[in-house]
Amino acid sequence: MVLAIARTYDDTCRYNTIKHCSTDYDDCVWIREWCDGKTDCADLSDEANCTEYTCSNYRTKCANGYQCLHRYQFCDGDVDCTDGSDEDEAFCQDYKCLDGYMKCRDGQQCIMVDAMCRLDTVRQHCNDGSDMDEEFCKAADCGDNARKCDDGAHCVYDSNMCNGFQTCPDGSDEALQNCTKDRQCQSGLWKCADGIECIDEKFVCDKWRYCSDKSDENPELCTPDRQCPSGYSKCADGIQCIADGKECTGDSECIDFSDESPEICHNKLPPVVKDLRAIPYQGKIKVFWTWPDFAGSARGYKIIYGKELSSVRHTQDLGPSRIMHIINNLEPYTSYAISVVTYNNMGVGQEVTVKVTTTGE
Repeated sequence: MVLAIARTYDDTCRYNTIKHCSTDYDDCVWIREWCDGKTDCADLSDEANCTEYTCSNYRTKCANGYQCLHRYQFCDGDVDCTDGSDEDEAFCQDYKCLDGYMKCRDGQQCIMVDAMCRLDTVRQHCNDGSDMDEEFCKAADCGDNARKCDDGAHCVYDSNMCNGFQTCPDGSDEALQNCTKDRQCQSGLWKCADGIECIDEKFVCDKWRYCSDKSDENPELCTPDRQCPSGYSKCADGIQCIADGKECTGDSECIDFSDESPEICHNKLPPVVKDLRAIPYQGKIKVFWTWPDFAGSARGYKIIYGKELSSVRHTQDLGPSRIMHIINNLEPYTSYAISVVTYNNMGVGQEVTVKVTTTGE
């Protein structure tokens, strides 16, 4: 399968990762700075109409519905949303950390697995100090994409093994006995021409050099004749390969963004919201959910709510890029039924419903 549609850009700015502030100004800002809660455009246009704005790749909106954060900023121990929703205790307690991250002992904060027991200022550390507890570090699971250093306390990502840069404090990731030509790459990794270093398959022929010997961008390799390994499909460029099932996830892996093209993704069945939760507080209800599988297939989310014993229902169209919302102006000590559903060009997906009773003011 080849993903046939690529995303186009406004090419009036110098790079395809920035966009114009407005037609009246020549200012260009990074897309990641659009609707991030901080003004960058002289005409303030980067922070205008943000409730209708779709966050750029790897970004999701705060509960307020207009501020976009990178996904790793949720439950990272630092408040970034102006409404504090990215570090909400109830939300973070059940939040699943991104791949390559793990929870601190408090069960709230997520940090990168390779930050465990490291004395540096580059990586984010646990606010409770648990990532500097040797016993906690030794008991921690490095996850699917990393392994323990020989010391048993630190984690190193598989893609950082044998790459010429020491990551493990004990040097075991670059030790000669661990970096031989008969070394086997983990599933999903590609062996560089040196026969030792392994990189993620999706980084091969993506126009960025990851192999120390630059073999992943060899012009003789990166041609339309290149064959994807089993379980992988080509992007629209006909060269880069990504794993099957990675399209329409909401996080682009193709450099041409063809795996997240709305023309493709919005014509798939709408995904089903996962792990829906509702927490009452101060006459309001905080509603959280987890990114559904194939979240990129959702053109937007709708929240439907009403008193449990009433036939009257209120519907709010939340648009895309959402995993949280706050329902206001509710009656105290009243039971409400709350549903969240996705929609796209194919229609409305399956409703997921929870019931919750509001508290007093």
